[in-house]
Order: sequence, then C-alpha cells, then structure tokens
Amino acid sequence: MRVSEQVVLRNLPDGTKARLRAHARRHLRRPSPEAEARVILQEVLGEGGGPSLRRYLDGAAAFRAEFGGVELERPEYTDYEPRDPFA
Repeated sequence: MRVSEQVVLRNLPDGTKARLRAHARRHLRRPSPEAEARVILQEVLGEGGGPSLRRYLDGAAAFRAEFGGVELERPEYTDYEPRDPFA
C-alpha cells in the first residue's frame, strides 16, 4: 500500500488559492487548485528540473484559447522569378 505525502502551506498571500484555481481552469485537465499545485511542484522539482514540452504545449493551447490564432497577410512578390531547381 502506498502512503501519500502531504504538505500544508500556511500564510499564503490573499487571493493565492483563487489565482491557482483560475490557473487550473486554463489547463482543462486539472480539476482543482490542489491538482494544479501538484503539477507545478512536479514540474519544478521533478526529474530534469526544467519546463517540460507538455507545459509548453499546455501554455500554447491556453494562449490560443484565450487570444485566438494569428492571421498574417501573405506578402505579394512582384519581382520574384522562380528558378529551375535542376539547372
């Protein structure tokens, strides 16, 4: 049987739990502030010690969900002449 470890954090600044809850909501798979705190601690203290690809992709997905994509205009090339790649 595995025993879970626990940590109790006291004297957090006002609004910390609400900010953690909002952060968890932005990452759709994390249902609670406690789950979000576990993920943050694992990312910071886990193997490798640095940000993971999953964290980057989650952040990119959250950014797209909040702000949408970016539409860029394609420049018109008027003085471009294609060259023969086999020449």
